[in-house]
Parts: sequence; structure tokens; C-alpha cells
Amino acid sequence: DSIPERKPLRYATSSFAATLRKSVNRT
Repeated sequence: DSIPERKPLRYATSSFAATLRKSVNRT
């Protein structure tokens, strides 16, 4: 899998944002 370094970083940010949203939604 030849994935650029920018893609994983963006994916990680998206995942983090999703987790944060879930945490906020939980409250």
C-alpha cells in the first residue's frame, strides 16, 4: 500500500475528531 504521509495524518485527525464528537455527543 503506497500511501502518502499526508493521508494517514488526515485520517488520524478525522478519527480523532470523530472520537471527540462521540465524546461530546455522549454528554
